Amino acid sequence: MPAPTPAWKMALAHGAVRGVAQRAETTHGGRPAGRRTTRQRAPGEQHGCRRSSSPGFALVATLAEDPTIEAAPISPAWFKARRYRHFDVPVRADHAVPLVTDPEWVARHGFYPLITFTRLTRRYDREARKVVARPRTLAFAAHLDAHVFAWYAHQLSARYEAAIAGTPVAEAAIAYRGRGWSHLRSAREAFAHIRGRDACVALAFDVEAFFDTLDHALVKQAWAEALGVSRLPADHHRVYRAVTHHAGVTRQDLAAALAPLGGPGARRWCGPEAFRRIVRGGGLVRVNALPHGLPQGVSLSTVLSNLVMRPFDEAVAAFAAGCGGWYRRYADDVLLVVPPAQADAAAACVRAALAGRRLQEATAKFDRVTFSRGPDGTLRASRPLQYLGFLFDGRRVLVRPQSLARYQRRLKRGIRGALQAARRHEARVVFKRQLLARHSHLGRRTFVRYVLGAARLFDEPAMRRQVRRHMARLRDVGLPPP
Repeated sequence: MPAPTPAWKMALAHGAVRGVAQRAETTHGGRPAGRRTTRQRAPGEQHGCRRSSSPGFALVATLAEDPTIEAAPISPAWFKARRYRHFDVPVRADHAVPLVTDPEWVARHGFYPLITFTRLTRRYDREARKVVARPRTLAFAAHLDAHVFAWYAHQLSARYEAAIAGTPVAEAAIAYRGRGWSHLRSAREAFAHIRGRDACVALAFDVEAFFDTLDHALVKQAWAEALGVSRLPADHHRVYRAVTHHAGVTRQDLAAALAPLGGPGARRWCGPEAFRRIVRGGGLVRVNALPHGLPQGVSLSTVLSNLVMRPFDEAVAAFAAGCGGWYRRYADDVLLVVPPAQADAAAACVRAALAGRRLQEATAKFDRVTFSRGPDGTLRASRPLQYLGFLFDGRRVLVRPQSLARYQRRLKRGIRGALQAARRHEARVVFKRQLLARHSHLGRRTFVRYVLGAARLFDEPAMRRQVRRHMARLRDVGLPPP
């Protein structure tokens, strides 16, 4: 009787693998090109971490080198190495993959609390007519936990893609599917479709607190349907509990509580003894007791959101197909383009489908724009359509003024803060190159580079003109001259 296939080999069979070409081209005595070498461990030396199989929060232990575990030669595509600081240390693929792909191990696995932090997003409120700061809580999982979430997200994503293949949902649901479609391409596709119509009404909806209000019962139901079972297997149920009834510790609480110990270590926030005594014993851990909500920042949450929204996508896509309309959904942004006579019925369909998923519409962000052809054949809009951060008036595509204003505020804070810090420390040195890398086209991932890239994608000179004076604005707010 042939030996059973190791779980990590089955994991590799589910998709492409990472690093094949890089490993084939080696230099310096077989070392992969461009990679730094690491010290070889002596026989019996320990690495990684193992969790307690008892319920509750897991405690750090060591994962000894196990000669019975066959090491995976390459990392599967879903495996992503992470280097952030958490309660455990980063784990190599040849240790993590055999563990997280073992259903029995996952069913006994204890998950660490997520580490959370709040990011304030300043937006212009059209109803209040002022800029308001809206908090957004993000979370990231411990290293081994993150690999568990990634493996189960990969499995569910594959089943989701197989279920929607050849259906209208495959074209309508855009986000979180690994197709390489950004919101820029989605916006370009939407505006190009509207340009090709003679007369239509564009309806743009936004879901209120999308991830925070996803119902756990619907998540569990969609999960079971994706697997084709009536009851989740033990390992899937363990992961379901970890992502719905998730525990979290704020980064601020951790920093304050661990300050007497000299702050976090180089690779982890604290060891197992400090975790038991200070983090868990100090009451820093908070568990989500609500019947809804998925943590933002966890890879599994995005896949589950598509599973939950599949009935919504099917209902709205069927309505669009029946009336000669066009439907797209990018995460919580819904766009429906229909003939003018069907606009009211289309809005009612979307709202009814949202109610069926126990979600609420963000009424302040609803947009209804009528497009028509003028006597000269040009496309005109009753007002600019706002979708995925852009404005479209039938002729031009522009970046939203709110986005430009937010860039201006960040620019002023960044430069003036650097100048004030230099004065406080009685230093006359301001790192101009660093400021330019953060706020100008000279940086790699700046707002100006984003706008210039979008202008090329949309072939829109007007968008480029929106940021053509950004260097002058840098000087206006106090950037020292060369």
